[in-house]
Amino acid sequence: RFDFMNTSTLLMKEHPLGVGCGNWRSQSNIMKKEHLMIHPYPHNLFFEIANEFGVQTLVLFILLLLYVFFLSYNKMTKYLKDRSSLYPVLFYLLIFFSLCSMVSGDLGDARILFILISMILIPKPLILCPNEK
Repeated sequence: RFDFMNTSTLLMKEHPLGVGCGNWRSQSNIMKKEHLMIHPYPHNLFFEIANEFGVQTLVLFILLLLYVFFLSYNKMTKYLKDRSSLYPVLFYLLIFFSLCSMVSGDLGDARILFILISMILIPKPLILCPNEK
């Protein structure tokens, strides 16, 4: 993990605008020939976004995550008393998958995180109406 982090940090410093989607391994192997990476991604969603798509995309992604966390927490507290509310589950799953994306996986493995983000961004409340119970 430390090798992934060190290589990703060096790559981010050398290529702040990114190296292109899927090019992390090839570029990191060019930079550090003595330490060839056999894995195709840095096992951290934030490093992968920063290295492949640039620091500007990482900043936008972090802003999106912060917004979604606050939105999810607010929706959870607003609909907490409703037994049919999905927001507590969505909030805790968002925390879980965000933490999981820090230690393993790539963009494809984070697809559940992106689905959760999409569900939280739905403007219509995800609760049953009183006449539907």
